Amino acid sequence: MNTEKFKSLLLTVLVVTSIVLTQRVWFNSPLQIISSEASYLVEKEAELLQARDQILRPERIIAGFGGGPENSHYSILPPPDLKRFWLEMQVILKDHFLSEPTVRILSMEEYQHIRAGRSIEMHFAKGFPTALLSTLFDQQENRIAATLSEIKTILVPARYQGSLYMTDESGDLYEFNLSRQELSHGLDPGELLDSIPVNSFVKYYPLFSYVGNETLLPLTHQINKPLLFVESEVDASSNEQMNQWAGRFFNENFDFVKTIQETGGTRIYMYGYGQQEVRINNRGRLEYSAETGSQTTSSVVKALDTALLFLADNGGLNADLVLREVRLLEQDNLRGYQFGFGYTLRDVPVTLARNQQPLEIEVFGNNVRSYRAFIRRPMSLPEVLPESGIISPHRLIEDNFNQLLQELAEDRTRSPAVTVPLEPSADAEEADTSEAQEPESPEVGGEDLLRAIREIELIYLDREETHRRQLMIPVWRITIDQRIYDFDAHEGTRLQTLTLSGRDA
Repeated sequence: MNTEKFKSLLLTVLVVTSIVLTQRVWFNSPLQIISSEASYLVEKEAELLQARDQILRPERIIAGFGGGPENSHYSILPPPDLKRFWLEMQVILKDHFLSEPTVRILSMEEYQHIRAGRSIEMHFAKGFPTALLSTLFDQQENRIAATLSEIKTILVPARYQGSLYMTDESGDLYEFNLSRQELSHGLDPGELLDSIPVNSFVKYYPLFSYVGNETLLPLTHQINKPLLFVESEVDASSNEQMNQWAGRFFNENFDFVKTIQETGGTRIYMYGYGQQEVRINNRGRLEYSAETGSQTTSSVVKALDTALLFLADNGGLNADLVLREVRLLEQDNLRGYQFGFGYTLRDVPVTLARNQQPLEIEVFGNNVRSYRAFIRRPMSLPEVLPESGIISPHRLIEDNFNQLLQELAEDRTRSPAVTVPLEPSADAEEADTSEAQEPESPEVGGEDLLRAIREIELIYLDREETHRRQLMIPVWRITIDQRIYDFDAHEGTRLQTLTLSGRDA
């Protein structure tokens, strides 16, 4: 009898224990999971907002100090001043994005007249969608976004009274005006300009304005820039470090990743049958690719958010990154976006030798299809500062004038501008067509060359000549018509010439 009672008691205890444990599994655990997921989403949302604030800013800000069309001078702000100015400019932009400004189309003459006065001109990444800037103000539908699909520049006069001026990639110019009652602040852009110490900046001028070209370049570049010894962020000589970088992309699946070592030094990490792959070459260039199936992206905002979270999760998002280019991708009836990011060294932008951005990421749907990164950092070695200083770009143009003119003429001979009549004329019908007519070579003079200069920029050129370590040199990058010329800014020698194609042209 005692044995039976003991068995009954033991069974009762087991049943009660089972009920308690079941309750914990089915009631407490889901609550903990939900709480954990909510915390994770809040953390990701905060991370995303911070990443947007960092990335969605102008690539360059030009401060105009006035003087009129013939005597105006400008300065390209270094990154610290750019960030300070951008914070102030967002106050002005917020009013325009959250209100209903009146819109007026401007002529180029009007725009250049305003630009010749004291002003702040913000230059955004190539192909920068207006929708991205709208996210900073949490207002996707607004008058500006309805007028411009992409923003190239935003100009704010120093004597700001409610009007700002925008241009897009197609060259259209607009004035957006708010009444005084719609302004929520008393910000004075003129005070911002006054905060820049005199003679602390390189003065830029529109030296070729007499031929109708407003491209800015300095008479002299008073601030010298050193030659820098840099190394790749990914150390391809260390198996342990390469494994650490690759492991970020595979997470818990890294134990199932196959590793292949190529004879040229490239290491390949592969998961499954090519579903995910990471390549690291002997210079430290990292490339990631993944199958995304038949996913298509409808929103550039969601695509950028996907890219930023991917960068944050995989160690690619740092404080120096700036958005330089946005491209729409259309392939096999699918739609996606490519984002190109850059960074600076000693306040000078870095560009790769092949005219690629140091960091590029492609997004289809809610997933990243490819990611390519080649980021350098300064080594703890002495900098080399040539005593000769930086050569002015107009001197390089003068020294190479005849050669540049000849190459421009050759380019225009190969691709002359031809006007085709809609209907053949009577004279053309009667003309002898038995012999093909050679196109006449276009007349190209010195003023044509000066008018063809599209952009002049001081950069650090990553020539990718050696393995992990590289000597970076300051380079004047001069874009003339369909060609890019890179000149050593200290020696004046031509380093390379690139031909633009597709959208870049």
